[in-house]
Amino acid sequence: MAQLRRSCGSCVLLVAALVAAACGARPTEPEDPDDYPCMAPDDDVGNRDLQDDPDYFWSVDDEYAALAREVPGGFGGMFEGEYRGRGEPGKTNFYLLDLSLAAEATTALGGTVATHHALQGRYDYLQLKSCYDALHRDPVHRIFDVQAVFGSDLDAGLNRIVLMVSHPFAELEVREVLRRIPIPQEMVVVEVGAPPVLHDEADHWTPRARSAILPRLRRRRRGARARSTPRRRARRPVGPSTPVCSSRGRW
Repeated sequence: MAQLRRSCGSCVLLVAALVAAACGARPTEPEDPDDYPCMAPDDDVGNRDLQDDPDYFWSVDDEYAALAREVPGGFGGMFEGEYRGRGEPGKTNFYLLDLSLAAEATTALGGTVATHHALQGRYDYLQLKSCYDALHRDPVHRIFDVQAVFGSDLDAGLNRIVLMVSHPFAELEVREVLRRIPIPQEMVVVEVGAPPVLHDEADHWTPRARSAILPRLRRRRRGARARSTPRRRARRPVGPSTPVCSSRGRW
């Protein structure tokens, strides 16, 4: 009987090893700029000079990327209140690569310990924005050619890029395409059958809780700027690489 138990135990270990090999188990890849060029962003990412360009649409992600150049410690995005078990309720939570600089970063964001809370981040927002743009621009392995992919977001509440797919079997196909794109695999979260989370009735994504923060940032940055002529904003092309979401479920 003891010999039979030992034989069964060996079979279980062998089966587990075969399953791990079949699933492509492998150690976490090093996130080095030599392996992932998007981890070393261009000078145009987060460049505030683009704010004055009438042909450029300055987005929330551009604002956060610009803050990543200005806030010490590696700013990785921020959101209001608790989000998916992260952050402290009633505070502006923000990600930082170096938490030892949390006090300096809080001051740079115009907050205090009572109003802001720093979380450990893995990526700064320059890296997130650069890799998100690279994901959309990849000319060969287009992730949005996968039929089940119906949305994408730079999720400031997760400090990750989020790809949304319509059914669980699509995640394997998406991951296979992602392996061919020079983007850190750990940076991308694939959500199955999860439409964007709307925390209010407004027709926008919130951090996706970012909408409550952006007006304050704009007022602080542009309060002293005189506007003699109205700014023109270029329309963003709507297509597979630029999904459009609304609270009424339009994509």
